[in-house]
Amino acid sequence: MRGPDYSQRDSELINLDLSIEQKNSRITNVTSRLKESIKEKEEALKYLTEKYGSILSEHKKITLLPFAFYLSNEWVERYEEKDDFFSFESLNISLEELRRRFDVMTKIMKSNSEYKSACAYIRAIVLDELYRPFYFVVFFFKGDSLGNEMPKKIWYQWLDSGGRGERDCDQRGVFYPFDIKHSPKTEDLYGLIINKPENGIRSEYKPKDLYRNFRDEIMGSRYAEKVTSLKNNKSGHLAFLRFLARRINRIHPNKALVFSNDFTYLTNKEKKELSNKRKAEKEGDANKGKIKNERILMFKISQIYIT
Repeated sequence: MRGPDYSQRDSELINLDLSIEQKNSRITNVTSRLKESIKEKEEALKYLTEKYGSILSEHKKITLLPFAFYLSNEWVERYEEKDDFFSFESLNISLEELRRRFDVMTKIMKSNSEYKSACAYIRAIVLDELYRPFYFVVFFFKGDSLGNEMPKKIWYQWLDSGGRGERDCDQRGVFYPFDIKHSPKTEDLYGLIINKPENGIRSEYKPKDLYRNFRDEIMGSRYAEKVTSLKNNKSGHLAFLRFLARRINRIHPNKALVFSNDFTYLTNKEKKELSNKRKAEKEGDANKGKIKNERILMFKISQIYIT
């Protein structure tokens, strides 16, 4: 597996105003801010590339289904400030809600045999220019036989995770299909937008400021990579992960990136076998540590008798 491709980085725009730590003036020097932003994005790209490589080496052929999950319009209107920004408190409350909904969603998916080909996911926290957070999730599936039913099922799970009283028509999300066969019809999919992976990632929250909302799109058209379309293959996947890495900024104390390969449906028998295997491995490690400690103790005792 090759490492991250940094050949394009000199021509890339680095967004400096996304980090809460930077907004709080913990980093005041422009040069330091630029270096820190570049470092965060390069670390994110390395992380994404390594995790992708580990899944690809294990399953050989994989399909990626990337989603952006947003909070409802009603939620945003409730917590935004007078200047349209999210305060630090609103940000934390919103991150908790995103985490709650995602946990509900993945718990159901792991217990449902319809998702048995799912093998992992990468979950990223992304902020837009008004500090409104959303989850960007790349689901990994074994093989390449998926149709457009799986994205629909995933979106329905997100709708079902909404809070009491929230309407489906107020929900918002984006799906980035690498293959036309994965793209569902959106007539009956409340709030779901279908976007081409090569168009990159930008916030789809309801615009409050025309300049802020479309700045990424305008700049992207001026400095875009020479990419026509991203296919459902290794080169297409890695190119899209570069898009994602550019949107990553550290949000202390939250982890901006999370990877999980414990995301596969298992029957009760398989769960029991896996539990027994992990228990045996844990006991084996404990026994190894015990034997090592005994050997160290015997060595120390022998040294005493020698002296």
